[in-house]
Amino acid sequence: MVEINLLPPQYRRRTEPNVWMYAGVAAVAVTLLAIAIPEIVVATQVGNLQNKLDDQNGQISALQSSVTPEYRSLTTDKERLTAISQTAQSLSTGKTYWSTDLARFVGQLPQSGGVALTSLNMHQAATGTTSLYNGKPADKEYDLSGTALSTSALVNFLNAYDQDNYGVNFKNTQRNADTSDFTFSATVGQLAGTPVSAATTTPAAAGVPGASAAPAAPAAPSATPAAGVKQ
Repeated sequence: MVEINLLPPQYRRRTEPNVWMYAGVAAVAVTLLAIAIPEIVVATQVGNLQNKLDDQNGQISALQSSVTPEYRSLTTDKERLTAISQTAQSLSTGKTYWSTDLARFVGQLPQSGGVALTSLNMHQAATGTTSLYNGKPADKEYDLSGTALSTSALVNFLNAYDQDNYGVNFKNTQRNADTSDFTFSATVGQLAGTPVSAATTTPAAAGVPGASAAPAAPAAPSATPAAGVKQ
């Protein structure tokens, strides 16, 4: 069927394509594409980065499972070696040289003579000995007994140790009616803090056999006989 428009030309509705409408539609489409394309690109990059991050996290977790036991082992070794080092330092600080101390003690014997030691017992000083040596603590003690030809010789002997790095705790003396000499007993304390080195050498006292300094070696004898040591 054919339609015929009988209206005058000025009243007829234009049915030709509207250029502006097409242009507006095209502009909207271009705008939408301009917005959507960067979003798509960014979303793709974010997805790729997330995949890489997940992969790296997986590798870290795998390494963590193998590193943790080794780290714990190294930490345990460190603690054990630290404890050993602290123990070694403590032992080194408290190390004592008995032979050197004994040599120093013998070297302190007075040269005037008149005293013979019949016994000498060297031992670690007990706690609470400060009252015995004018309020000064001792770290070693020498229990002595012997004979003196006279009281002046005995006093001279005791005075030789009642000074410097020693203190004297005199116990008793008794005169022998047959020989007119004096037997005595005393304790000499080596005061704490006395500087003693393993390399220290002490000259032998005049007339005292075997009084030279012995090589330093840590030991802890409970008794050191010195019978017959004379001065």
